[in-house]
Amino acid sequence: MADRSNITSWLTDMDGVLVHEGHAIPGAAELIAKWQSAGTPFLVLTNNSIYTPRDLSARLQAGGLDIPEDRIWTSALATAAFLDKQMPGGSAFVIGDAGLTTALHEVGYVQTDNDPDYVVLGETRNINFESLTKAVRLIKAGARFIVTNPDVTGPSQEGVIPAAGSFAALITKATGMEPYVVGKPNPMMFRSAMRKIGAHSETTGMIAGPQFAKAKSNLRIVNASRGGIIDETALYEALKSKQIAGAGLDVFVSEPPTGNPLLELDNIVVTPHLGASTDEAQEKAGISVAKSVRLALAGDLVPDAVNVAGGNIDASVKPGIALMENMGQVLFGICGGGVTSIEVEVRGEIAAHDVSVLKLAGLKGFFQNAVTEQ
Repeated sequence: MADRSNITSWLTDMDGVLVHEGHAIPGAAELIAKWQSAGTPFLVLTNNSIYTPRDLSARLQAGGLDIPEDRIWTSALATAAFLDKQMPGGSAFVIGDAGLTTALHEVGYVQTDNDPDYVVLGETRNINFESLTKAVRLIKAGARFIVTNPDVTGPSQEGVIPAAGSFAALITKATGMEPYVVGKPNPMMFRSAMRKIGAHSETTGMIAGPQFAKAKSNLRIVNASRGGIIDETALYEALKSKQIAGAGLDVFVSEPPTGNPLLELDNIVVTPHLGASTDEAQEKAGISVAKSVRLALAGDLVPDAVNVAGGNIDASVKPGIALMENMGQVLFGICGGGVTSIEVEVRGEIAAHDVSVLKLAGLKGFFQNAVTEQ
């Protein structure tokens, strides 16, 4: 079992790990109490964007868990933090309930259907044709598409119901635009949670051996390992010893999970992600990278980049992007393939701003023709 002596903070999933059907799982209350009494930083994560942390805290209290609202991190909060970082003080057309609208309000976002920067879709029980139509039209007009979580269905007392992922698929089909999904299993959700409690990934633990030891023998883990929530070594030991009954997993720490000992067990069902091991996945990844480069050159949001700050180009610089790209194409037409270096110099009032994107645009124009001919 992994050494956890250096762990100083914890992240844990909520549904299926701490609560089940509105009731605390045996041992969950004691675990939370232990963390609180020891002053251990922790956050309870959920993809549920319907409720505010205060609402969820009250609902958990009714189910037997005393978790303060500041110890709850929802996909709505993660989405608001992401948008605040990408475009502070922006605007959004929102399809969602109080958890999402409140989170966006608290980071200073204006919620409007008049030329918004983003269309943000979250969990809701009040969706209608009018709001879906508005979302489709705004995205087609240029608004960027954000979804709080990818879940296509959710539970209810009457049975499964369509969730945010289902409505996102409808909008994608109508617009041809794939959304950026913030919630689990996106690592961004976990990184933002760690920032919230001032934790570092090397000292942040997930639910593991001590928690399995308190579980009932008929416990079955379903999809709870997403994003690293479950320690795989501890899960293997718990399954092998029949400490828990079974598991169904779709994401592993290393993918594809070739040689993973979990695959040897008969009380586990796995549907592992193929990662980039198929031609289709590699083609899709290539297209995604190309789209990201295009967004970066245009100064727009680059949601999957870690070293490109999109959306911060001064308005006086943006008109020059297309001009520089055209100049790059003209240069290639004049010089052909004999160019060994290119220097770009920008003068005038515009030079007072960051004009690095203009240099990139010039290179893009030049190499666009070069690549096409090759």
